Amino acid sequence: MVYGVVKQSGGSIWVNSEVGAGTTFKIYLPQAQGISEVPAPRKSQTTLQRGSETVLVVEDDSGVRELVTAMLASKGYTVLAAERPDDVESICQKHSGNIQLLLTDMILPGVSGREIAKRV
Repeated sequence: MVYGVVKQSGGSIWVNSEVGAGTTFKIYLPQAQGISEVPAPRKSQTTLQRGSETVLVVEDDSGVRELVTAMLASKGYTVLAAERPDDVESICQKHSGNIQLLLTDMILPGVSGREIAKRV
């Protein structure tokens, strides 16, 4: 991914690797031309927007799942969280309302995120 971004920007990557010394990556990007414009100051948002929808989060990494759940809940979303793909169907059946968004890891044990989406 880094290589693609660097190449797309007209740059290059130099790699040097020595046994016992490690590996060094140097990224070279072209120098910017012209004068950069200073962006106009943004108006401060007087009211914070809050969500009211229900989001189903499917993530097997507990740290990521807890972080995403906390962030969404702090913005007003109702969050249903599943650790394992097997939990998704029972969570959906137990939840009486609609689920407006599915946020899923694309690679889960034994199943893909696309398969989870089809099940939901």
